[in-house]
Amino acid sequence: MIRTIFVAAILAAIPLSSAITQDRVLAIQPQFGFGFSAGVDGSSDEAIQNSIGYEGFFRYGWSFGLFLQGGVHVSTNEITDASQKYRATSFFFEPRYVALFLSSRFAPFVSGRLGYTKENVSTPGAEFTSSGLTLGGGGGLVFRLTNQVALEGSLSILTTSFGDFSFRGERAWYQCLESLESGTTMPDAIVQCTNASGGPQYNCYPPFFDELGGDCTPPTIPYEGSGRSSTWFQAKIGVQLSIGTH
Repeated sequence: MIRTIFVAAILAAIPLSSAITQDRVLAIQPQFGFGFSAGVDGSSDEAIQNSIGYEGFFRYGWSFGLFLQGGVHVSTNEITDASQKYRATSFFFEPRYVALFLSSRFAPFVSGRLGYTKENVSTPGAEFTSSGLTLGGGGGLVFRLTNQVALEGSLSILTTSFGDFSFRGERAWYQCLESLESGTTMPDAIVQCTNASGGPQYNCYPPFFDELGGDCTPPTIPYEGSGRSSTWFQAKIGVQLSIGTH
């Protein structure tokens, strides 16, 4: 008897719970959106200055507050004492929980992020690349403007473990890089060699020039032991748009 009453109570509560949740959905799922970010370097790598960035995402959620999203984030930075631009592109997956039950207008959320990030610096005569795994998390607030449009703001901390960097470029850069201490990271290497491009410019240089084939293609050279960990504190503001209607 008690079991029957318990089951009946659950079945009776489901429509009511669903109605309450639907009334408090912040935006219709699925959603897509875009946002802008500002970042502060929290690691010991002083060569990379503060960043600005943007991202786009696609998100799907359920009425109990779980949302899954994926997207791409791009940021650009200045490098201390160098004219080169640093660029990082991250493809990410982000689960988040949104407290939909608190209000019909706004709701706080917590989130985690897993991503694959590639960093790149291109300058006349040289290109530097590296990549690594990004982990992080944070929280924020979503504010509904209409059933189809919402604003969100968030704070997060992200850490990327970059592998060894690779270099492709001309002889003057190569000669400078070879003179650096083992384990010099990519940003520090760029700062120390930023004036190297003022020297002789050769696309063919030993020991890579193929004298028999006449191949002058600059090789891509990995620098072992140059991996590093980068931590960023990031603030974002964005807009999310719903696809469809209630």
